[in-house]
Amino acid sequence: MPNPNPVQSNELKRKRFQRVIADNSCIPPGTPLASKAIGVKLPTGVDQAIRSLGKEKAAWLREVICMAALNDDLVDEIS
Repeated sequence: MPNPNPVQSNELKRKRFQRVIADNSCIPPGTPLASKAIGVKLPTGVDQAIRSLGKEKAAWLREVICMAALNDDLVDEIS
């Protein structure tokens, strides 16, 4: 029978979704992240390639999106 009153410690919650940023990132350390995620469906081949990055995929996607936003003049800087 599953635990009817599960409790998650603050330590567990803190470690669950650790922020990952690439070493050569254009995103400054400590830059706050949005409280809501953006999700998109991708072509199958692109999806498979990105998922093959494993744990690195979030950092890679964040970096690519931020670089595109800078290059397309959507933002002046990453903040």
